[in-house]
Amino acid sequence: MNSQELYQEFINKRRNSGLSPRTIEAYNYSILPFVGSCAELPCTETNVESYIYDNSWSQAKRAFVYRHLRVFLRWYSRHYKQDNPILDVLKPRTKLEPVRYLTKEEIIRLYQKVYPNKKHRAIILTLLDTGIRVGELLSIKICNLDHDILQVTGKSGPRTVAISPSVNQLLKEIAPTNSGKVFGNMDRHTVYRIVSGYLEDMGFDGKRGPHTLRHTFAVHALRNGMDIISVSQTMGHKTIAMTQQYLRLAQGDITESHQKYSPLNLLFAEVQE
Repeated sequence: MNSQELYQEFINKRRNSGLSPRTIEAYNYSILPFVGSCAELPCTETNVESYIYDNSWSQAKRAFVYRHLRVFLRWYSRHYKQDNPILDVLKPRTKLEPVRYLTKEEIIRLYQKVYPNKKHRAIILTLLDTGIRVGELLSIKICNLDHDILQVTGKSGPRTVAISPSVNQLLKEIAPTNSGKVFGNMDRHTVYRIVSGYLEDMGFDGKRGPHTLRHTFAVHALRNGMDIISVSQTMGHKTIAMTQQYLRLAQGDITESHQKYSPLNLLFAEVQE
């Protein structure tokens, strides 16, 4: 069977099911070179393994490609009752990088830098206040601003999130009068450029992008007492397991604070001096 035609069938089905353009772009990036090198399916495990490993890619890119190629080949094997050639291919391992988020002091510095620009302030404060994704930020409609609960649409589907009254008011103030969306035709690349620019300007030493603000919301929400179910629902996580990485970070902060401020530890420090 022609692999190009099979891939087009796969993409059409995914597009019709409502898959986001960004995810389809990721499929194209990961799978199109493979179907270009393997004209016919079925292929062998060796073909798949060679595509993933016989190149100079980083382990992160290999893992990214593997994840998307696996979805396509699983669909193909189930739909056409064929063996899945990726089943015995070793999954690329990637080193987990620690999640970097803004401390309270860094949030204050970021706020001071962004304050003069009302539209940029609305972007950053909304991301910090709600933990939503960039696509969800851009989906906010003007008609939602009559309440302190927003309706957003993202890769996990539509959901409602709470928003602080002051941030909601700020969105009302920057919303155009001739558009259905608060941020008009702004695209995700513009949001990335705005957020990363401010983080770079303040000397932030982690990854600089909107997801940093999402991490920041999650850690501080858990640290300040929001239960993990509410955090998970607010962020649109499919499983609680996705939220637990933040719980570990929040608990780490508690441990550090305990070691710093425990009366017993302070006593031991005095004795040792």
